[in-house]
Amino acid sequence: MRRLLLVFLAVIVVDSSQNDSLVFRILHEGNKSAPEPRKNAAAAYDSRTKRLIVFGGIDATNSATSNDLWTFDLQKNAWKKYPSCHNASFPPALFLSVSGLDETSYTFTIATGCDATTTLATDDAYRVDLSSLYNPKTECIDWIKLNSTKEKRCDSSGGIDADGRLFFAFETENESLLKATSFSSPRPRRRQASAIVKNNSLLIHGGCLEVGFCPSADSWILTGDRWDRVGGCSPPRMDAAMAVLNGYAVLYGGLEASEQSLNGVKYSSGDEVALLELSSKPSGWFGKRARGGLSARGGHSMVSASGYGVIVFGGEIDGKGLSSDVWLLTGDPSQDDDDDRERVVISCSNGLAYFHLHGILMFAAYAVFMPIAIIVVRYRDRSKETRKRFLIVHVVFQSAVTLLASAGLYLAIVSYSRADRRRRHFQFVHAILGVALYLLTVGQIIWVTVAWFIKLASRKAAATVAAAAGGGTDKRGKQDGIYRLWKSVHVAVGILIVLLAVTNVSLGLLASLVTLPYWATWFGLLAFYILIILVLDCRKLKSVYAAESTRKGC
Repeated sequence: MRRLLLVFLAVIVVDSSQNDSLVFRILHEGNKSAPEPRKNAAAAYDSRTKRLIVFGGIDATNSATSNDLWTFDLQKNAWKKYPSCHNASFPPALFLSVSGLDETSYTFTIATGCDATTTLATDDAYRVDLSSLYNPKTECIDWIKLNSTKEKRCDSSGGIDADGRLFFAFETENESLLKATSFSSPRPRRRQASAIVKNNSLLIHGGCLEVGFCPSADSWILTGDRWDRVGGCSPPRMDAAMAVLNGYAVLYGGLEASEQSLNGVKYSSGDEVALLELSSKPSGWFGKRARGGLSARGGHSMVSASGYGVIVFGGEIDGKGLSSDVWLLTGDPSQDDDDDRERVVISCSNGLAYFHLHGILMFAAYAVFMPIAIIVVRYRDRSKETRKRFLIVHVVFQSAVTLLASAGLYLAIVSYSRADRRRRHFQFVHAILGVALYLLTVGQIIWVTVAWFIKLASRKAAATVAAAAGGGTDKRGKQDGIYRLWKSVHVAVGILIVLLAVTNVSLGLLASLVTLPYWATWFGLLAFYILIILVLDCRKLKSVYAAESTRKGC
């Protein structure tokens, strides 16, 4: 009897410890009674009836699944399908929509998203009355079409706040190019995770930046019309999902690295979650291990279920395709576990990517090789033999600039396409200036090459004329005029290239979200070049004035 009592107490202790730990529990495996496997579905939780609500999403053929609505009853562990009434107001098949549930009006709303029939973003919004939805006599959903949201959006963030208001952030069809370099708000992006947290604030994390990293590793909180960046460590993620559990934001799943990375695509581990305490000033994410055996995935949906935990639905499982299974995450994120196995060190770095190699090559081309080429040719010795050597060095370095810039441009295109095929090429300031800078650089090489051949032909023609005339006429005046014109154009284009290079290297650093040491290195290098030019200019003036015996000092 005593032994049985001890065993019973041990079971209670173990069970208690497991309740403190984070645990994934399977609620439904996604069989024939469930929705077809999908990702990027709209979801919400109905706390009155303990139901998960799911609409739309993408199926295995990358097409929207349907415009049917499903509910999952947590008390019965059962799915139910609600087909739409085919009237004038029913929504099309949508994915990547914004959705939410308003407790006051007891309605479920979906808005914007990608329309499966046109594959374009939409500005439509639809609402359904949940009271009539759950009526046993209801045969189909009678959707109500709302006023247009006025901005076509797909893969936006937002939802229904505590006051029943529908709001959005990100990914409109007309994002400003200049916003891509804003310091006070997040960069334009898609495939980010988001959740509505306390005080009607919206927390967003990661995603694929329109200009920059894909995935990104930054977090922002929108309160009213003000954005605040979350400090501390932030793990790189895209296609992840987020929800709130016991005062903590829970970030789960998604990609830690995309095809932009040199190491290829990598999913976040299936037994790890990232947590952020939602205090007045969040200080950064930390990692924790969650038991239960949930497979690594991305594009899943996550919602907070009061009294239960966090529900995870569907998504694309690493190496196994799409799913429609349902899991429940329970536990106390604030619990300090003594077991080292519960702790996870999350990475706050994007790792080495094609994006970095592009930046390194472009920096080497325009911040190292090009200034050396300019300084060498500008301050070369006037003697004929030495001048020829300096010109050769100038040509070699400028050729290296062109080769490095060509490789850098190729890496930028490859990196941009691989990370997210929906990213728009050459439609932001850094890319436009980069292409212009590259074309001018190549143009300089072509200009010099053509001028060199013209000079050779001119010399050959002059020699032929001189031989035929027995000495001929000296045409050096005409040749000197052509040379001065060629040199003026060459120098003017060179100055333009320098200005564009300084501007675009700065924009590239800005797009890369680099820290202060990188900025200090860049501006320190600029100051160093300016100092060298001033010193050499001073020496050059001294030598000129000394030769004319009119200059006493500089």
